[in-house]
Amino acid sequence: MSDPLSALRASLAEQLAHLRGIPQEELPESLLDDSQLGALDALEPAPSGSAADAAPAELPRDLAVYLDEVERSILLRALEAHRFNRTAAGASLGLSLRQMRYRMARLNIGVGEG
Repeated sequence: MSDPLSALRASLAEQLAHLRGIPQEELPESLLDDSQLGALDALEPAPSGSAADAAPAELPRDLAVYLDEVERSILLRALEAHRFNRTAAGASLGLSLRQMRYRMARLNIGVGEG
C-alpha cells in the first residue's frame, strides 16, 4: 500500500498548482518536503487575470458524467506515469489493484490506452 502522506502531498501539490495557475511540473521539487515547509511562502502570487481571478466555471449539466471524466483523466495520467503498471498507478493514488481494475472497467479504460 502506498504511503498516505505521499498521496496527500501529491494531492496538495496538484491543488496548489491549480490555484496558482501554473503547471504542476513548475512547482519546486522540495515544496511539500517536511523540512522545506517555508517554501510555500516563497511562491509568488498568481498573476492577475489568471484562472484564480476568472469567473467561476459553468456548472456541469450531468455531475456523474463530469466526475467520471475527471476520474478517467486522473487514472490515465497515473497509468501513463507508471507505464501502465496498474499496481503502481493504483498505489500512487491510494488504490488497491482490485480497486484499479474495477474503476478501469467501469470507465472503459484499456490496459494500453493512452
